[in-house]
Amino acid sequence: MVNNAGLSINGPLELVPVSEIRKLFEVNVVGLLSVTRGFIPLLRKAQGRLINVSSGHGLLAIPDKSVYAASKFAVEAISDALRLELRPFGISVSNLVVGKVDTAVLGKILEDRERLAKGADAGVLELYSPLFEFFDREVKDLPGIPPEEVAALVAESLTTRKPKAQYLLGPGARKMRNLARLPRGLRDELLYKALYGAKRS
Repeated sequence: MVNNAGLSINGPLELVPVSEIRKLFEVNVVGLLSVTRGFIPLLRKAQGRLINVSSGHGLLAIPDKSVYAASKFAVEAISDALRLELRPFGISVSNLVVGKVDTAVLGKILEDRERLAKGADAGVLELYSPLFEFFDREVKDLPGIPPEEVAALVAESLTTRKPKAQYLLGPGARKMRNLARLPRGLRDELLYKALYGAKRS
């Protein structure tokens, strides 16, 4: 079983409607838990495999991604818990941490960001302008990986004799893992300076 469905919300928390937060968690967390729960009897009978598709934002939460990162940290936690909870039944659980993938999702993210900006108070929006500028400058044009690479990794995790607990795919996922390993104070300073520049530190 592969849990691949998910939504993405990008933007400062103050600008994200609570209704959108609830919607994202219904899909990314509650939906994943509900579907998995329903299929556990079949997985147990077949001694099957459970694959949860996550994100580098489940390894490191950065500004502008608080809602999305929270949902992906939840996926990491669910995978860790179920990996041991279901082991007695011969069910393996793997977590696929995927970086940016070249799909139409980026266009949807850009549309959602524009909608958030249009609905925000101009003064409040100005407070968060460095986050929007950073996204436009650094994130939007980051190279992605083709969907076929994700499909190949899913196939590998479903067929290899000893599936890993966690797979990393794409430079973005590896970058997030490496940043997450840094001491928190150093990591915060690096991210802050990248976002706001030395003049605002």
